[in-house]
Amino acid sequence: MIQKKQHIINEKRIAQGLNQLTLEAKLTKVIQGLKKVKPNLANSVVDYDAHTVEEKISHDYALQGAVSYYVSGYYNKMKDQFSNLEGPDFSFDELAATIKLAYFKFKREQLDQEEIFNHLADWILTKEQLPQDYSEASRIIVAFFVQNCEVFEVENAQ
Repeated sequence: MIQKKQHIINEKRIAQGLNQLTLEAKLTKVIQGLKKVKPNLANSVVDYDAHTVEEKISHDYALQGAVSYYVSGYYNKMKDQFSNLEGPDFSFDELAATIKLAYFKFKREQLDQEEIFNHLADWILTKEQLPQDYSEASRIIVAFFVQNCEVFEVENAQ
């Protein structure tokens, strides 16, 4: 009973912190567009800036596999899409900073990586007021930010 009460308190604290954050308006277009994009796994070469997904998620192989799949299939397309949106009414850097702040709020509550990943995906859906139909697209967005280093650090470097 005490654990359940603590869990409810933590969820409320997280929700309050996240309510203060806002996402870039054009993110909805990106999420909606992902449902129409076929992953490009055959010719997918991802530019691993500094670290691979495996270095950031080393203990949860199911999550590691899912994120690796999303990254290999969608990362380059997403990077191009965000680059094309850049302008006076969209800032990738601001979006990335917001995602990172949300990640830190979840991390501070000592959630495990799978919980953090799922909470971020759900938070994005809620903030963008999108139905559950877009949950996979939201997960792809979170995976993009895992690879882009806003979500999860290299585990041995923490």
